[in-house]
Amino acid sequence: MLRISINPSQPEESAVKQAANIIKNGGLVAFPTETVYGLGANALNQTAVDKIYAAKGRPKDNPLIWHVDNAKTLLPYVDFAACETIFPNFFTLIERLFEKSVTLVLPVLEKMSTENPKTLAVRVPQNAIAKALIAESSCIIAAPSANTSGKPSPTNANHVAQDLSDKIDMLLDGGATQKGLESTVISFCQLDNEKVTVLKTPQLLRPGAATLETINDIFHLTNQNPISLTDFSTTKKPLAPGMKYRHYSPNTPLILLIGTQTAVTEKINTMPKNIAVFRTNNLKLEKVAQTLFSTLRELDEQNFAKIVVEGVPETGLGLAIMNRLKKAATEVIIL
Repeated sequence: MLRISINPSQPEESAVKQAANIIKNGGLVAFPTETVYGLGANALNQTAVDKIYAAKGRPKDNPLIWHVDNAKTLLPYVDFAACETIFPNFFTLIERLFEKSVTLVLPVLEKMSTENPKTLAVRVPQNAIAKALIAESSCIIAAPSANTSGKPSPTNANHVAQDLSDKIDMLLDGGATQKGLESTVISFCQLDNEKVTVLKTPQLLRPGAATLETINDIFHLTNQNPISLTDFSTTKKPLAPGMKYRHYSPNTPLILLIGTQTAVTEKINTMPKNIAVFRTNNLKLEKVAQTLFSTLRELDEQNFAKIVVEGVPETGLGLAIMNRLKKAATEVIIL
């Protein structure tokens, strides 16, 4: 694997061109986004996409997110007409959502869906390196998180190297990611018996870097009804990543404590010294989100018997943080 350091705000043209050539030729490039590091390949090259699944050890029915540089790129693939019958200012709406690190599940044009998936998960990354790579490669880039499937997502280049150094062609090291949690995923459609219908009220499939409150502010500004919080854990056929499988888990067993600060403290005080503890009560939720995955990886390397994490209120970013912790936990204790 070739690893190149790259300026996160003004990416060097030579590094971007080198990475883009690898993408064009069917290779794999790990690169930073504003959320976590992604493992990218040409989305329209099935052989390259298969390499992503193989490198990560990812189940084939777990869909990938398309990364594009702007919403207009989707015109040949997405059924905008079907969406606009319910959302008259649909294009403006999705542009505003893309700006907030939101992934959208959208219906595919009928002519495209005969042998391919009938829905697409797509987003526009808000990161200079990712944007430059997409533009230079002239490709739609399919990119899940650049880690071994099921492990904590990578928020710096060292995490990627730990998991994938011998399985990918190139790693663009742009330092630590800004948000630390994956994109929020909402769906404008549902798939029932292979039939796609556009929803009047879009559903939250995965909480993430954009809060539910932020998203509904955008819907309000565009005169739409607020989205609903769906039970994204029971979907038989996942429309987007993070809906079905256990994720984000360190090798060390993780215990999630949910309760008052007093109750959590009392519980922690009874635990043996060979247990690592991640207290969150004195941290802002933005800081917990930024450091969650890196902390789990760091503690995982220190040979503790277990890792204990204090839960957070499930409002704002707390909804996404608790979603990740519940999926990572081997045990949840409610005090």
